[in-house]
Amino acid sequence: MLTIRREQIQVFHDAVLQRWLVDHLAFHFPSLAGQEASLATLAIERARRWNFQAAAHVAQVANLLALLGPDFESDPRHAWAASVLASNADAEARITRLLEGAERATWGAALPAPGTVEVVS
Repeated sequence: MLTIRREQIQVFHDAVLQRWLVDHLAFHFPSLAGQEASLATLAIERARRWNFQAAAHVAQVANLLALLGPDFESDPRHAWAASVLASNADAEARITRLLEGAERATWGAALPAPGTVEVVS
């Protein structure tokens, strides 16, 4: 009988996720050509450290690393990120806050403040 241990399944899962992340980063961030594999590995490591387990959250962590830099959580320009990561909020709330912060950091004053846009039909 063949026995597959949980650790072996995790290694396989990580390999599949890594390959998918490399393709994802290559498609969405062509300026990172040649750095996709190392960024994908870093995204998986950081997602684990920050207790993001869903594959979608890992992909969003990869996006954050690509947009804000590989050490964004300790970058003084993104001081808000450390407090989000340290919060007791669930993973979905934390990733949402991180993405909103990245949007503000990336687009800055070009975005209207939340609740200030009136939609007229």
